Amino acid sequence: MKHFGTDGIRGIANKDLTSELALKVGRAAGLFFGGDVIIAKDPRLSSDMLETALVSGILSTGVNVYRMGVLPTPAVSLILSTNGKSGGAMISASHNPIEYNGIKFFSKDGVKLKESEEEEIERLMEEEKPLPVGKGGRLFDFTKAKEIYINEILSMNRLNLSGIKIVIDAAFGATATVVGEIFNKLKAEVYLFNGEPDGERINVNCGSTNPKFLSEKLLEIGADVGFAFDGDGDRVITIDEEGKIVDGDETMFILSRYLNLKSIVITVMSNYGLRALLKKYNISFYEVPVGDRNVLYKMLETNSPLGGEQSGHIIYLPQSKTGDGIITSLLILSVMLRENKPLSLLTEEFIRFPQVLRNVEVENKELVMKDEEFLKEVMLWNKKLNGRGRILVRPSGTENLIRIMVEGEKEEETETIASLLEESLKKRLAQMNLGDEEGGYPFKG
Repeated sequence: MKHFGTDGIRGIANKDLTSELALKVGRAAGLFFGGDVIIAKDPRLSSDMLETALVSGILSTGVNVYRMGVLPTPAVSLILSTNGKSGGAMISASHNPIEYNGIKFFSKDGVKLKESEEEEIERLMEEEKPLPVGKGGRLFDFTKAKEIYINEILSMNRLNLSGIKIVIDAAFGATATVVGEIFNKLKAEVYLFNGEPDGERINVNCGSTNPKFLSEKLLEIGADVGFAFDGDGDRVITIDEEGKIVDGDETMFILSRYLNLKSIVITVMSNYGLRALLKKYNISFYEVPVGDRNVLYKMLETNSPLGGEQSGHIIYLPQSKTGDGIITSLLILSVMLRENKPLSLLTEEFIRFPQVLRNVEVENKELVMKDEEFLKEVMLWNKKLNGRGRILVRPSGTENLIRIMVEGEKEEETETIASLLEESLKKRLAQMNLGDEEGGYPFKG
């Protein structure tokens, strides 16, 4: 597709993602949904601009828009599943840097659109459809959206967290609008950091992409557990009482084992340590490519209640149809309370294989992934590992990056292989920049 990637439309604001594009997308979305649409956003500096353009495009088709303001992405999904609107949109670039932004759409059932549905929106973007002459849709401020989301979360998670000391990093993002109120209503002793929506600081040296910040705060305060969210609240990374970072793989192990689940969905990036424990406890697992939409649709296909990614994007279908960091954190707390154990004891069985991830910036991910010389080298290193580990090379779904992941039994060996492959790719990019006259300059080393 020309505009949609693995998680909606994503790019640098006013460069890749412009007001003109948002207007065009909005018009196509209005034609696609054909009925009332709800919209939320994160607090990025470009979100107001893109919201205005997107809303205008939708209204031009005669469709009404209900604007919810700054709320987490999962609020769009959860509210759609209860209020009878035709569709929803979230303006956010999730965990990406502040200059990025994005637009993702949800069906009336609160599920992210299928690839075929996004293709239909792209087709509508290229067509000249008649618009209602002399009128447009109406714009409403959906002021009760925040209250609805909070109450839904609380009704599904009736916990008493009194006596539990919790540190929270809201990453200056959308979660900051609700997370403090939710945990306070559950009577937790809350220490909230980066707790106001701020488009100039969202995700900067904080949140789920930099959990070390919260780990240090937890140790300073002596808290029982910590939760670091990303910019739009669909991911969470947990910190145990010893300051250890607990990622999505460990979270899926805790929840699948202690909620007595029969099957879950993981991605190709999940650590071998998770696979080993799932086999030990006879929990079936299905593996899909990276991307929460891939996870969700495999969950629906296999009737698996839980699925997620190492990044902390966890879906628990009994409560939500998309990743919800707050729901995930409350599920972890419910297990801690029921088992009467600190988080460190719940994860003590998890033995992580050393896993090294390197990112190489490029301008054309598709051409890189078709380069036979580099892929041959990857294959040779995989053979040398001889079952003691694996190498996965894939394009990022949201940024112009090639990700090289090396996993193995020995940390030194995985670091060495990752460094060699990273250097090899950069050399290959330089060669192709200099010598590929027909292909132009597709790479950036």
